[in-house]
Order: sequence, then C-alpha cells, then structure tokens
Amino acid sequence: MTTFLHLQGRTAIEKYAKNLQICGSLSRLFSNSNIPYLQYRVSEQIFCKSFDADDLSRSDIAVDATKAELGLGIKTFGAKPRNHSFEKIAEFNADRNSYNDLSTEEKIRKISELRNHRIEFAKNGHNLGACQYHCIIRREGYFDLCEEEMPIISLDKIKNIKSTGPSIRFEDDRHEYNFNFSKSTLFKRFWTDKPVKRIPIEIMPDPMSLLDGILQEKASSYGKKQEQLPINFATFTEQAEFVLQPEEEHYPTAYLPLYGKNKTVQEKAGLNQWNAAGRQRDPDEVYIPVPAKFHHRYPGFFPPKDTKFELILPGKKTISAKICQDGSKALMSDPNKELGRWILRDVLRLRDGELLTIDRLYQLGIDSVRIDKLANGVYEMNFAAVDSFEDFIND
Repeated sequence: MTTFLHLQGRTAIEKYAKNLQICGSLSRLFSNSNIPYLQYRVSEQIFCKSFDADDLSRSDIAVDATKAELGLGIKTFGAKPRNHSFEKIAEFNADRNSYNDLSTEEKIRKISELRNHRIEFAKNGHNLGACQYHCIIRREGYFDLCEEEMPIISLDKIKNIKSTGPSIRFEDDRHEYNFNFSKSTLFKRFWTDKPVKRIPIEIMPDPMSLLDGILQEKASSYGKKQEQLPINFATFTEQAEFVLQPEEEHYPTAYLPLYGKNKTVQEKAGLNQWNAAGRQRDPDEVYIPVPAKFHHRYPGFFPPKDTKFELILPGKKTISAKICQDGSKALMSDPNKELGRWILRDVLRLRDGELLTIDRLYQLGIDSVRIDKLANGVYEMNFAAVDSFEDFIND
C-alpha cells in the first residue's frame, strides 16, 4: 500500500512535522507526563492545515479529512508496550434495534455490515477512491506516524468470534476487531511497530512562563493591554505555519433534519417528495426540510424565499439552491432534481422508486446536515450525526 505521506512533497511533510513539534512542546500546559500530549481535534486541524486537506471531522462520517480522492481517518493515541492497541472506529447507538436481539454471530455480521455501509457512504459522498488511517502515536520523546488501509470488513471471512462479557472479539482475513456491546462501539486493533516517520518532541518545562513573556513583549511593543492581544505562537516557533489566532470574520453554522414530523422520513415529502400525489413528478424531486422553529430561532440565516444561493456539496460540487414553498419550509436545488440525483442516487445509492427511511439513515450514522455559511450567498453542506439537528435547535 502506498501511504498518504509517501504521496506528499517534502515541504508539506516538514511543515506537518514542525507543527506537531510545536504542539507537542506545549504538553506541560495539559499534563505532567513525559509522553507528549496531543488532543485529537488539534491533530485533525494540524493535519488539514499542513497538507491543505479538507476537514470533515465535524461531519461524523468514517473519514476525518480528504485530499484529492483519498479519505483519511486520523487517530491519535498513546503507545502501548506491545506496539498494538484497540482504538475506537465507530459507534452504533442509533442502530441498537437492528442487532439487539440477534445471536452473537448474527450481531457481529450486522455490525460489520453497518461499518461497511458507512465507509461506502463516505466514498460515495466525497468521490473517494480509497480510504486510509493516519495514526499519530504518542511516545516518550516522539510522535510516530503510522498509516494503514481502511478496508471494509470481509463478511464471508469473519472468524474467531469470542464473547467476553460486554465485548465480542472477532477477525476477518486482515484485521482484528472488538465490539463493546454496552457502549455500541466498534474498536480495531492498530499495530504501531512500523512507523513511516518518527518526529522527535522536546517538551518545554514551563511553557506558561514563555507564553506570558511573549504576551508581555507584544503588549509593550504595541502599547496595548495584554488581554487585547491575539495569541500567536509563530513568534517563538521559527516561522511556524500552524498559528492559533481569532478569525477575521465569523459566519454561522446551522443544522437541518433529513426527516419530518415524528422523526420519520415522510413517504410523500422531504427526501421522498418524488412520491407525492397531485401531479407527475421527477424520480429525483426532493427537498431538505426547514422546520418553522428553525426560522423562529435563526431568522435571516438563509436568503429570502426564492432567492438563489450557491450550495457546495461534499466532494466540492456546487449547485444552485433556494428556500421554497409556503412557510419557507424547503431547501431545494434549482433545477430541483439536481439535489435529489446527488443524494438519492450518487450517495445513498437508492433505486428509482425506492423510499428512503429513517432506518436507512441510522445505518449510515446520520439524520441531519450541517450548513456552514461561508460568505453572503455561499453555503456549504455536509452530513451530520444522528440527533445533530435536535441538539442544535434545543441548545
């Protein structure tokens, strides 16, 4: 397998290594351990900034980032004595009803099918040719970078199923897995004895004093109060690229449901609008519901009704969209069938005339979309995990 790092240029890899060294050097801000600290969300941001990759970490799908046609699952964890570790790769809380009462073997097959659906969903939604894991292993004095494939589970080669209390271990022809039944979480064994790159980390003994000195120096230079200054670590990191500072302008993020009333996908509305009565409809005619309570709580998030705007889909395809129907209750594409063709056929792989159900969405670990306003008249849409809309609207 050709690893992701082997496909990157020397400059990008050096930038990545430097950024990891910077964050690792600040470990004493968070821990007294001699093993460098790195929070997993920070590692995802560093990866994407260093390699100019698309950050999908908030989309809650099988991959955290994409670069060209490659999907990356970014894992950050501490090294274990025997150079292997079981790490979480998926949760299936919303799917409990589909496997709860099955036998052990049937349960593992169902979980494996669900995992495979989610990988294929990520590939379809973002036009990916392959997926890999990129692992940052925290060791005393080092970050080791390990990479390996992210394959689907070979359903016909599942073997060695062993139930051990709340967990079930099993294998296929390539990997070992552990499903924690009580937490509905699937783990995979990662081997860490053959890193593709080792990055030395020197932990600063007192980073707080250093940061305080930098802020005091900037306050003196600019004649401003310390609390008014942005924190910019580049002054002590030899022109580091990963800089933590406030954004110049903030645009909001919102969530919309892919379902209607009673948390079901209506048979004749929403993503099944093509099935509505009254006139002949295109099989790809759909809309994404925009509930009235969304407009009440977030007025002005979208342009006025029937005003066109750009909507960037996962995979960077851009379509024309607008808010439509009475009560501005629908997000639709223009032409209408373009959104339906993409979401029903390209991503969900439904046949013409096949109804979408909430169970199908749960299988993929989604039931909402996240909408980011990038600029006036420009929005980006990504899929979001189960209950994302409910958490958003009730916050």
